[in-house]
Amino acid sequence: MEVFAKQNRQNLNKDANATIIDAKKIEKKAFLESDHTAELIAISTQCVYYEKKNNFKELISIAKLLSIKAVSYDEPIYNAIAKDYLFRAYTFSALKEKGLQNIKEGLAITDKVSNKNDSLFVDTQSNLLTSFSNYYSLERQPRERLKYIRLAILERKKFKNLYYRKKLKFSGLF
Repeated sequence: MEVFAKQNRQNLNKDANATIIDAKKIEKKAFLESDHTAELIAISTQCVYYEKKNNFKELISIAKLLSIKAVSYDEPIYNAIAKDYLFRAYTFSALKEKGLQNIKEGLAITDKVSNKNDSLFVDTQSNLLTSFSNYYSLERQPRERLKYIRLAILERKKFKNLYYRKKLKFSGLF
């Protein structure tokens, strides 16, 4: 089931409307089969969909669900991912302070994670740091923004996947 959830997520750029329908089906089936990882991936796919559609009301609802499920399944990385989506949704809804609270919670969660070399951790931590940078951009604090961008880049350098590291190098981030 986890493989299907990951494949479905990759289809978002091809056919977003079909992907969201499939994500909801995968979420339900994964729940019934107690496949927590597949369920969390399917819910996070829905977060991506609603963010791309700029439907922040729905994004907040789904991100809160992701957070609740992640806590109940003892999956802190997915909880941190949910906090990042909540940050984005609240920030784009002109609720910067609520967004800031969520990004701080996300970083506090990742601080407690033991396996800091896991690719999902690296990706999540980098995204949280990038979001913090975006917050400081909104606050017109360029030094703080640069500080968090640098931290995000340093985090990305931990990726073990050589293909991904090459992509970063050619993008000028490395």
